[in-house]
Amino acid sequence: MTLCWGVSTGWAQLQVDVRCIEVIATDHLGVNLAYPSTIFYDQAEDEIYITDASKGQLVICTADYFPHMAVGEGRGLRTIYSCCLEGERLYVCQGISKENSRGQIEILNRAFLREGSIYFSGFDRSESFLPGKLAVGADSNLYVVGVNSSPVIVLDRDGKYLRSIIPRDQILGVTEPASIVSIAIGKDGRMYFLSEAFGRVFVYDRDERFLYKFGEKGGDRGKLARPRGIAVDDEKGRIYIVDYLRHTISVYSIDGKFLFDFGGKGYSRGWFVYPSDICIDGFGRLLITDTFNHRVQVFEVNEKGSDS
Repeated sequence: MTLCWGVSTGWAQLQVDVRCIEVIATDHLGVNLAYPSTIFYDQAEDEIYITDASKGQLVICTADYFPHMAVGEGRGLRTIYSCCLEGERLYVCQGISKENSRGQIEILNRAFLREGSIYFSGFDRSESFLPGKLAVGADSNLYVVGVNSSPVIVLDRDGKYLRSIIPRDQILGVTEPASIVSIAIGKDGRMYFLSEAFGRVFVYDRDERFLYKFGEKGGDRGKLARPRGIAVDDEKGRIYIVDYLRHTISVYSIDGKFLFDFGGKGYSRGWFVYPSDICIDGFGRLLITDTFNHRVQVFEVNEKGSDS
C-alpha cells in the first residue's frame, strides 16, 4: 500500500511515500498475536522484540520479520510491559503477578537466563511503582517511566536509585510537573521524554540538561491527542510519535517542527486501531504495534523531493 502525504505548510514543499511493506501477525508457533503493545529493536543482533502483553511473552523476530522464538513464563517472565537490551543485558519491565506483589525489572542475559531483579526504593511511592518503559542512556544509566506515566526515574545499571527528572510546563499560566509515558534516546545521547497528558516532548541532552520542548495537545492534524510511543531517526533527522487516540503517526523534524502524519482508524494495511508503540530497525523502517488490529506493521517512509 502507498500513501502520499505532504507537510503541513503545503504539498508543494515535500512529498513522501509511506508504504506498508510487511505485517507481523503471529508468534513463532503460528498463533495470532493477541495484543502487541510495545516493541524494541536490538541493533547488535538485528532482532525485533514484540511484547505480546495478553500472553505475557516477548516474541522475537529476525531482521526479515520472521518470528523465530518467544520468551515468557518458562523464563520467569510474567505481566510484561516492555523490554530493552543493552550490551549483554536484557531488561524486562514487569508488573504484579501471583508470584510477585511488586513491580520490578528482570535482568536476563542473551541466553535468556535470569541474572537478577531490580526492585524500586528511594523515591516517593517506590514500593507501588510499576515500570512501563525504560531506555538506557549514554552513561549506561536506566531511565524508567511508570505504566500510568510518572517522572523519569534514573537508576544506575544495577538498579540503585539516583534521582528523578521532572519536566515542567505551563497550563493556563500555571507551571505544573509533566508526567512522562515514553522515552527515546538518540545516538548522540539526547533524550526525548513524551508526555501523554501534555501532548509534548521534552528534550534533554546526554547530561540531563533541558534543551527544548515541542508538541501541542489536541485532536486535530499537527496536534497530539494521546501520544503513547516515540522513536528517533538520527540519520534522517525525524521524530515519530504514535498517537493512540487519533490512530496516526505524527512526524516531526529533529528540532520539533511538525511535518506530516499518516494512518487513521481502519483495518486494512496502512491503517490502525489504537496503535501504541514504535521503533526503527536496521533498514530505517518503522515498526508499529497496531495493538487492537493484533499485529505489527512495517513501513518505509521515503521523501520524493522538493518542488519549492
